[in-house]
Amino acid sequence: ASGGGGGAGVARADQGGGGGDLVLFEPDAGSAESPYAVFWMPDRREPLCEVCECVDSTADCRDRDLALVPAADASESFSVKHLDLGGNPIHLVGAGSFDGMPELESVVFPAETAHVDPRALPEGVTVSFAGEGRRTWLAAPSDFFQDICCGREAVALDGVAACAYEATSLGSSCVYEPHAQYVGVDPIQDGGITRNSEFLAEASESATKCGAMCELIEECRSFTYNTRVLFNDPQCLLYSEVGESVVNAASQNENFGVGGGPRRTSGIPPRTRRDQENAQLVATPDLVELSEATDFTGTIELRLGQTPLYGAVWITVGTLLEGQPQGAPRDAQRPLAGLAGISYSPSTVVLYDNETTARVTVSVADFDDVIYGVRRVPFDVKACDPAFVETGPTGVRLNVVQINVRSGGGGGGGRRAKRQRRQAIVALIVIAAVAGIVLLAWAAAAVRRTAVKKRELEVARAVTVQEQVAAAHERVQQFQAHFSVLPGDKFAALDRLQFHEEIRDALVVYDSRAQVLQEIDAGSAFVFLSHQWLGYEDPDPQRVHVAAMKQAVANVAKDAGVPLGRVRVWLDIHSIPQINQSEQKLAIASLPTFAAVCNYFVVVAPNTIHADTDDVCDSRSYRRRAWCRAEVMSCWARNGTDGMYFSSNQGLQPLAPSEAVLTEALDVFGGELTCCRLGHPNGAVCDKEHLMLPMLGLYGEIYRDRHGVAREAYEILEPLRGKLFPKTFNYSQFVDSPISADRVETPQTLFGDLVDAVEYAVDLANADDDDPIRRRRAPDFVPGTNALQTENRMLQHRMRSRSHRRQSHSLLSFHSMGVSAHSVNSELTQTHASTPGPPRKSRSKGPVRPSMMRMPTWRTSAPKLDSRHTA
Repeated sequence: ASGGGGGAGVARADQGGGGGDLVLFEPDAGSAESPYAVFWMPDRREPLCEVCECVDSTADCRDRDLALVPAADASESFSVKHLDLGGNPIHLVGAGSFDGMPELESVVFPAETAHVDPRALPEGVTVSFAGEGRRTWLAAPSDFFQDICCGREAVALDGVAACAYEATSLGSSCVYEPHAQYVGVDPIQDGGITRNSEFLAEASESATKCGAMCELIEECRSFTYNTRVLFNDPQCLLYSEVGESVVNAASQNENFGVGGGPRRTSGIPPRTRRDQENAQLVATPDLVELSEATDFTGTIELRLGQTPLYGAVWITVGTLLEGQPQGAPRDAQRPLAGLAGISYSPSTVVLYDNETTARVTVSVADFDDVIYGVRRVPFDVKACDPAFVETGPTGVRLNVVQINVRSGGGGGGGRRAKRQRRQAIVALIVIAAVAGIVLLAWAAAAVRRTAVKKRELEVARAVTVQEQVAAAHERVQQFQAHFSVLPGDKFAALDRLQFHEEIRDALVVYDSRAQVLQEIDAGSAFVFLSHQWLGYEDPDPQRVHVAAMKQAVANVAKDAGVPLGRVRVWLDIHSIPQINQSEQKLAIASLPTFAAVCNYFVVVAPNTIHADTDDVCDSRSYRRRAWCRAEVMSCWARNGTDGMYFSSNQGLQPLAPSEAVLTEALDVFGGELTCCRLGHPNGAVCDKEHLMLPMLGLYGEIYRDRHGVAREAYEILEPLRGKLFPKTFNYSQFVDSPISADRVETPQTLFGDLVDAVEYAVDLANADDDDPIRRRRAPDFVPGTNALQTENRMLQHRMRSRSHRRQSHSLLSFHSMGVSAHSVNSELTQTHASTPGPPRKSRSKGPVRPSMMRMPTWRTSAPKLDSRHTA
């Protein structure tokens, strides 16, 4: 089948012991088959090992006079891996030619092979050819198809790109717009062309024939085909210009069509696409000057103004093919008069789309033959899409490039200048070679340094990720601080909520999860009371929560069937140290573990008003708090919703009566935080960073047991993983002060790729020795935030700042600063008293509530005590 054709046909090959039938067919409408698809009758192919030499999995079929690929039987004992077909007249290789060769690894085709069907070869087969020839395949990306109607949208094989052939047919060069009609223009022929027209009546038979007629008539610039179903009289309207395209919305209804097609179809022929849509060759610049200033060298850039409908555009630069057929050999081309002495490299360019730009180098090849002055550069253009071919035998483009060739002299002067240029070029080449070697050596060393540095960074990132994954696991497995609880009978005797330092002697302390679980097995009930503070300094100024909490503890004892003395109550106000900030931070970091180890989780959120903000505090405001959500998430991840309750006047009620409420409670990092509201003064670490590792550890446990006890939890978290464990968060700060309205948000890393890293670590730990995951290189995960390192950097910065201030003011006296020695000694004594050490009992008589100071680095349910009221 030639490149310009595309019709059906039959070819026979009967040579040697082979032979068979092949059919090149034009597919039906909607078929995905290529016109080059080749199907062979298997009964005409000879057995492989009868016509070829089969030795050690190699079939040598060279020079056997074969027209077809021999047939192989997969059931035979011989299994071919390497097949050599060189020296045989095998022109076409069709689909199914290599059936029965499941282990085929490489094949050598003869030079005569013109086409290989993309479906013929099994996946992974290496292809080579025994010689050069005109083929519909490409062995390298820089090649072009020898058939001008082959497109580049090819099926890629290993070493071969098969031709994506699109055969031309009647009207195929036009662009059609279904359901559209051109208005505002008059047809060339009054009333258009109908089946009753005396001339060209065939154009009324279909939209494609109407388009083909417009393509044939030089005056036609657009057309509309109307089925006129009501009159049973189709109409083809040809226009001398392009009107306004109007689409009737009702005509797009599938019931509005005729025989599966639209009632109206409009379009434009190739000439209109060329003139109005730039479907043509574009050459730039307009003028290329060859002079001593340019070393008598210039560049022409060639591109297509639009991608062809099918096939390629061939451009031959600087020569014409006068009276020669398409594909004539290069020696039939001759230079245009007046352009002798000019060379073009490359002289032939093939373009397949409008995204590719080809560059042609123009230079003076012979100063003795060149004619000085301005000349036009001819372009011999051939294309499968007629829009890109200008009328006339040569196909010269209207967009031409002028070359102005100028020289300072001629004759002997020109030859001397040419020799001098050659000598200068040789010297430059030598200098460039030496400089290139030095530059390559430097570049190689730089690449090596970069590679080493990159590897060091990757190793450091991997170590950081491993440490964070291990720390996340440890956070949920062990307490980071003492687990301090108050017996239920003592809690019931309270008339107000008391701070840790006030009630420390009455607390029961546990050092590990194992101790708590052992106590639960012995019959104790541990309850985690979660609530929202009702004041900045006092968690319960109106004694609203203490009454509700005492009722909740009584309900827990009743539900567990144990006396109040066997109930252990965890509450932030008396379980977390308020003065020693180091111990406070450790206790806060253990909050998820504390909540998860208790067998009762009770939310206390009666309807009331916040003492300082006058905001309503109830179950809805409770659910908005990030730390409250973290406590709910921690208990749910370990224990489910069975032990989670909401305390009300009717007793203990289930905490999550609906899936929507539970999903909201699990969105920890979407909750409200005091640190974010205050704009993180002095660049303080965000509480989201403190929560990252505990939440990561809980997810790791759920992922590990996703096929067992945590299956339901994983099914809830998995679709929401990206939202519940975000890679980044917005760190907000005020520009000047917390009272300023100017807030700046900066994206910061939160989880990074740690969720993927935890899943990878779990999969790796559970993988068998032969699992592919153990052989693959570990992915390069992005570490998450490191709140501890950030705090250490801030602490070092503050210490350096204080040291600098002390040095700067060392000459100033205490009195000049308005500070007495007594106050300094008092401050030092208080600082010493707040350092970790054996607990001390208060010297005050009776339970005196310390004065509180607002603590912005945690939620409102964790303020710290003012050291001035500390014993």
